[in-house]
Order: sequence, then structure tokens, then C-alpha cells
Amino acid sequence: MGKYLFLFLTCFIIFSSLSHASNSSSCPIDFGYINTFTFPWDPTDCRGGKDGKNCCWVHRSLFSIGLSQYLQKHKTFFLPNLQTSTSCISDFQSQLSSTQDVRQNFSSCLTSTDEFVANPSSCARIMTVSDWVEQGGSTPELESSCKGDLSRSIDCRSCLDAGMAVNSRLVSLNQDSTKCFQFTALFAAGIVNSFGPEDIRTADCILAQPWYHFPSESESKSKSRSNQNQDQPGRCGCDFYIQKM
Repeated sequence: MGKYLFLFLTCFIIFSSLSHASNSSSCPIDFGYINTFTFPWDPTDCRGGKDGKNCCWVHRSLFSIGLSQYLQKHKTFFLPNLQTSTSCISDFQSQLSSTQDVRQNFSSCLTSTDEFVANPSSCARIMTVSDWVEQGGSTPELESSCKGDLSRSIDCRSCLDAGMAVNSRLVSLNQDSTKCFQFTALFAAGIVNSFGPEDIRTADCILAQPWYHFPSESESKSKSRSNQNQDQPGRCGCDFYIQKM
């Protein structure tokens, strides 16, 4: 009896260890938002014959929504290790592949396999929200400018200006930092903004995610097409965020 009990316990421990190892490298981000009716992202630049660079911009912005969700939930910038990052990239690609006519492979857009792995050299030794507060201090400009509805261009511009100011302060702490603006954008969308990164107004302005545009009643009554375009969310900050990635 004791012999069988010992074998049972041994098998149980081995199984538990393998299960833990598998779970530790599984992706903690749910990319299901990519294919929901409430999340009408525009895949036009990723369809056949389109410029691959533009598609990479779209994919990066779309992936950053998941990273901001992860920060919101786990209070950690980026992913804990290469295995987890690889798993998330694979999950993200699976969601993309189920989108009609989207053929671009996300991995071809990355500069390295560990691009989304947490690293203290990314931005002033910041890896968690606690580090953010300790290293960068309070960020009242983000709190006042990025917290609410960012659908108007003037509000989006104000948030962008606040983000640039915070980025400059963080980079001054360590001139070798390369991802401080990404961290600032993720923090603004995931921690500061009251609607969160999946809100189309937040994702459009802060994370530069392009959308199918459905004009509101007020926009439909706009006097000119140019004025309507100026009132669309995210017009001010898109290129800046993308260039910083």
C-alpha cells in the first residue's frame, strides 16, 4: 500500500510541475477583442497588395491594446519572459488569421523575439506601476488630460502633449531608455483613462488604433468634410505613437 501511495504522490508532483510550467508560459492576455463587433478596427492596410509597413503599424497598435490590458490587470509593463511573449504573439496571430483577408504575419513586424519582454533597460528601470511611481513620481498632467473621453481632437492633443512631457522626464532619468513613450501610452490607456484601452476613443487617441469610422449625428450635420475629419478621434497622436514603437 505504501509503495503505491508513494508512486501516486510522485506522479502527482510531476504532473503538477509540468502543468505549472505550461501555465507559466501561456499568454495572460485575451486577444478576443480583435474579432468582436464592438471593436471595429480597420484592417484595410493589411489586406492583399497593401504596404506591409502600414500593416505593421496597425498590428502594433492592436497588440498594444492587449499590453495595456495586461498592465491594467497585473500592474506590470510588458511580459515576464520570452516563452510568455512567444505564446502571446502566437495567440495574437491566431486572432489576426481569423480576420478576413488579413495576411500579414505579425512576427515579421518585430525587431526581435524579445521585444515585448520586460527589461529594466527599456525605460529608466521601470518594470511595474510601483516602479513608475518611484522613478517618475506623480504624473498630474496625464491625470488631468488623459482620464476622460478623448474623442475630440482638442482633448486628444492635450493628452498627447501631456504624454510627451512625461516621456521627456522619464528619458532624462536614463538617456539610454528606448521605450518610455510606449510605457507612457500604455500607462495612460490602462491606468489613467477611466474607459480603458478597449474603448475605441481611448485606443484611437492614445494607442493610435485605426477604426472603421461611423459618423455620429453631429458629424453627419457637419458643414464640410474637412471639419468632420478634424473631429475624428486620434488624428493628432497616431503617427507620434507609431514612430516611438
